[in-house]
Amino acid sequence: MVGVSDSTLKFALSALWNLTDEVPAAARNFIQCRGLELYEEVLESYYTEPSIQQKVLGLLNNIAEEEEFQADLMEEDLLEHVLHLLQDSHLDVGVRYFAGGILAHIASRSEAWTLDQELLRTIEKQLHDSIGTWTQPEGEMVSYR
Repeated sequence: MVGVSDSTLKFALSALWNLTDEVPAAARNFIQCRGLELYEEVLESYYTEPSIQQKVLGLLNNIAEEEEFQADLMEEDLLEHVLHLLQDSHLDVGVRYFAGGILAHIASRSEAWTLDQELLRTIEKQLHDSIGTWTQPEGEMVSYR
C-alpha cells in the first residue's frame, strides 16, 4: 500500500518520532532494525505528503541530534535526498525545517564527516541559502508534550 496515507500510518510515524526523542536506546533499536533504510523509502514514496515527511524527518532529526548515531546517517544517498528536500521551495516549511535540522547536526561536526568534502561544503552553503528564504510559519511546527 505504498503511497496510501491514513491515520494508522501517521499515528505509527508519530509514535516512533516520540519514542526516539532523547532516548538513545530507542534510536539504536530503530537503526538496528533497518529503520533508516525503510524511512528513506517512505520519504521517496510520500514525496507529496508533507505531514508524513515531517514525521519521518522529525525522527531522523532525533537521531542526528545524538552524536553516537551521526555516523549511521553518513550515507550519501540519504543526505542528498534530505538536501533536496531542504532546497525545494515548493515544500512545506516544516519539511524544510526538519531537513535543515538533520543536515545542520551532521555538518556541525566536521571532524566526524566521512563523506566527500564537496558534499559537506554544498550542505553548508545550501543551509545558509535556504534558511534565509523561509517564511514565518503561521502556527507551531512541533508540539512538545
